Amino acid sequence: MSKLPRIKTKESLAEKTYRILKQAILELDFKPNQPLLEEELAEQLGVSRTPIRAALSKLAFENLVKIIPGKGTYVADLSYKDMIDTFNVREVMEGLAAKLAAESVKQGELRKLESVLNSQKQLTEQDPLDIRKFTALDNEFHYLISEMSGNEILKEQILRLKEKFNRYVVSHKTLLIEREKPVIEEHYRVLNAIKNKDANEAEQAMRKHIIYIKQALEENMNLEKK
Repeated sequence: MSKLPRIKTKESLAEKTYRILKQAILELDFKPNQPLLEEELAEQLGVSRTPIRAALSKLAFENLVKIIPGKGTYVADLSYKDMIDTFNVREVMEGLAAKLAAESVKQGELRKLESVLNSQKQLTEQDPLDIRKFTALDNEFHYLISEMSGNEILKEQILRLKEKFNRYVVSHKTLLIEREKPVIEEHYRVLNAIKNKDANEAEQAMRKHIIYIKQALEENMNLEKK
């Protein structure tokens, strides 16, 4: 089992435990279907089993772990169907977020979005690509657009879906290296549509971006099966 940092701060133990375990799952430090033993986790984090149980319950609610009565707790699998379902919902939700963002864009928000995208573009000029930083900026770009939509429920759901999606990206790192430049181009199309307050174009550009990533990931997974 991956080594975890011991908890020393006064932050809520359950919350910090949840955050650490969630990060380990999203970054695939804990592999799909890996058993998670309460006693082991408690020892590594230096906490009792109570915050471990609370954290695992929360992660189960988010479908990141499976709690099987009488058998134990396991990291959720990365199924093909789950991936497709995630993409289909992301396409609709993020398309709507981009549309709403274009309808009510503010200059301050636009500058922040441009700054994030410019930083992401600069990363593509480095060799090798820093995948962790690239992914973090990609997350921020999508998160900012969901925030600009002004719809809190939409923002919350997009964040959760993006986190699930990142597990697939981490497990197929070559996909990012192959698509780093197309991703930037697609992001700029979304940005320009929002800047021009073209709501329909912003929605379509975002939906196409999500579709292209889905298609690339499907191709990548099919190649790995051969």
